Amino acid sequence: MSQESIIGLYIPFAFEATYNRDPQDISKPATICHELAHLKGIIQEDEASFVAMVACFNSDCAAVRYSGLVDAFYYLYSDAKELIGTSYEDALREAIANVPSEVWDYDLYSFKSTYWEENEDKEIIPTETVQAVSEALTDANLKFNDVEEGIEIYYEVTKLLMDYYAAGGTI
Repeated sequence: MSQESIIGLYIPFAFEATYNRDPQDISKPATICHELAHLKGIIQEDEASFVAMVACFNSDCAAVRYSGLVDAFYYLYSDAKELIGTSYEDALREAIANVPSEVWDYDLYSFKSTYWEENEDKEIIPTETVQAVSEALTDANLKFNDVEEGIEIYYEVTKLLMDYYAAGGTI
């Protein structure tokens, strides 16, 4: 799962949701909520991510809330330039200036920075090859199942988050 950059997996034929134990601990609550959303019948990836984030935002546990916020921040930041346009790059830089370095260095990415170097000797097939094949298969599978956007559906969660916030949802 790690070589494929998969941190969670739902197998609909077995009604099974699982998560990868290798990623950073902070990513696990949001991942687990995402996979459990699939078990509750929310099949589209963007919708499962959105439901997982809202569930995390509303948790009584600070670590779970933070996991949802980091997940949301990842999608929002990844899509920000496309959504606001290049004429607002200074505003984007200003908006993220106060994000603590620990978020950038440790929490924002699913795997710790040394993970790949520590596990390179275990690879039978190079990770880059495995990831490329996995992404192509995931994209093909989604399109086969009438998800026209393919793998890009994962990034549709940004629009759902923005609509949620605009409608008065709390983060």
